[in-house]
Amino acid sequence: MRTKEIIECLEGAQEKSGYWIAKCPSHDDKNPSLSIREGEYGSTLIHCHAGCSTEDVMAAIGLQKSDLYLYPEPPRSKRELVATYEYQGADGNLLYEVLRYSNKSFPIRQPDVAGGWKWTSKGIKKVPYRLPEVILAIKEGRPVVVTEGEKDVHTLESLGFVATCCAGGSNGWRSEYGRYFEGADILLCGDTDEPGKQYLINVAKSCTTAKSVKKVELPPLVDDISDWVEHGGNKVIFDSLVDSAPDFDIEFEEEEIETSTTGTPSFSEATDTNHDSRFYSDRDVMKAIPLWGYEDPPPLKWAVDGAIPENYVTILGADGGTGKSFLALDLMFSVATGTPFLGSKVEQSIVLYVDFELEILEQKRRWARILKGKGISQHDETLQEKVFFVKPDAPLSHRSVVDRISEIVKENEVGFVIIDSLTIGLGADATSQDVVTRVMQSLEKLPTILAIDHVTHAVRNANISNASVYGSVMKRNGARSLLMLGKAEGGGLVLRQNKTNFGKEREITCLEIVFDEDPMGPVLVELREITDDVMLGAFANLSTLEITLLGAKELYAESQIPVSAEEIATWREDHEARIGARTIRNHLSDLKRRNLVSNVGTNSWIPVLEDSSRSRSLGAVNSEKSATTGVPVFSEGQLVNTPDGEGYVVETTLSVQQRLPVRLTATDEVKYFKQTDLCQVAR
Repeated sequence: MRTKEIIECLEGAQEKSGYWIAKCPSHDDKNPSLSIREGEYGSTLIHCHAGCSTEDVMAAIGLQKSDLYLYPEPPRSKRELVATYEYQGADGNLLYEVLRYSNKSFPIRQPDVAGGWKWTSKGIKKVPYRLPEVILAIKEGRPVVVTEGEKDVHTLESLGFVATCCAGGSNGWRSEYGRYFEGADILLCGDTDEPGKQYLINVAKSCTTAKSVKKVELPPLVDDISDWVEHGGNKVIFDSLVDSAPDFDIEFEEEEIETSTTGTPSFSEATDTNHDSRFYSDRDVMKAIPLWGYEDPPPLKWAVDGAIPENYVTILGADGGTGKSFLALDLMFSVATGTPFLGSKVEQSIVLYVDFELEILEQKRRWARILKGKGISQHDETLQEKVFFVKPDAPLSHRSVVDRISEIVKENEVGFVIIDSLTIGLGADATSQDVVTRVMQSLEKLPTILAIDHVTHAVRNANISNASVYGSVMKRNGARSLLMLGKAEGGGLVLRQNKTNFGKEREITCLEIVFDEDPMGPVLVELREITDDVMLGAFANLSTLEITLLGAKELYAESQIPVSAEEIATWREDHEARIGARTIRNHLSDLKRRNLVSNVGTNSWIPVLEDSSRSRSLGAVNSEKSATTGVPVFSEGQLVNTPDGEGYVVETTLSVQQRLPVRLTATDEVKYFKQTDLCQVAR
């Protein structure tokens, strides 16, 4: 079948830049998580970012996997095979072939185990053309000419030179190819058009360990070396051009030199390239910094305390339809207004929402619903010039996109950027280490970033302790904080920090995104207790150590006296998490080493509380939480109605379970209630 026919079978298909997205028919897909592209020879490539298999997706629309292919083998047409170019590894073994046809198509095939061919480039280890000859020439001290196409390589070989190129033309050169040219004398001789010039710049940038890089200047009005030879060029003249070839110079303007967070220089744009002066210029772009005799640096700042560090990339990963985008919009409100986010302190800043998935109209609807949940509208003056939205017309892998986002950031003094979503925004293979590394490094020029992303597989019952985001591990490695969001069986959500480079991981947060029945009604993001009905199934995914800590904090918050291992064991049994007191004592010793509990006597323990001068942790298992925004606020000694009758508020500090203590007038018993279950008694 053709790609268009398959797309017609899918719900909500939208065309993007060179691909389509649609709702996956194989699972309950709220937001489109299925990407569709046209492949080689009329084939169709599909991928569900929620983890559904290709077979399941096709079966869900009544088709078979074979329907993805227009031809059972490469299409037969009147085109003629002009040449076959063998790409060999360093050991001389065939890796793949590039075929040149008369219609200027260049399909790739690789040998299979059965002695036939696989007509795909997937899984191929890409290498420069004529690699064994290149390695030998470098070893013998002979120059190597880098050109743009295999035809030009053979032309240069006819002139007596060892030459190389890569598959894919002017966009095909990879930075890792540079490792093959250590100690080489490189001659650049590419196409004379603009893409050809940029190709040579990319080659020079990658060959940082070469002995020298020079450029052979061809006469004007020729396209490439083959065109020059066809118009009378010969070995004698070419030898003279090689002898007079100048160093390939890089000319950088002062403002074009940047220093990355790794301490190495990165260059935004180059007119020409100087292989040597990139690292050995008279400008001091790299220097050793002494690590003694300096003033104490300022402490690390947090955009969201303990969860999102300022001026670094944080990733929020979740399954499709979990509500991660609504949670990000709620965070956008908190950052723009400086109000706490899920109980944690927030650094106020102007926010830019960069969306690769939804159109502006849908985002306006969602934002209006979040604001209704806060009791305000989009016309509120406090939001003026505080929040912005942009939908790029090209992916992050395109070099101009991050530069343009950076310009918008500077123009509007933005301090916090939300990217939705990272995988869709890449616009390239998310499993490619090269692509992901390049994009993650390019994001370093932006301020604080929260990048929303998809997970590797569907998450069941909020089991996110070992979950990770889809694609290359360089996503996780490049982020300084990794937050994972999972849905519990009861509909509530668990937010867990699975990685941080700056201290201990935060405790879990239990929350719920509450949607009004009206499609334009308010959306509220509210903290929940792990024992609430909406959190059904989440408790089982806590580690046994976390459950012990939760028990210690809740018991201490309710009694304000030290707790014993036996009391925690009883609490655990009440919560269907039974283990022996001996094991709990081992847990408490471990928690003491982590400075999470303190031993104040024989078998007497109290939790270590956060410094009240700091913001609250993301964990719903913290004591001394401040009242949640949007719920009634009560004062100490106030008379209130409870589900069990009238009583007086004992104190305004919330318990671990986010409840207020009330002393009932009828029984003099102290019970804990949600604030939403209480109302003031009029006298």
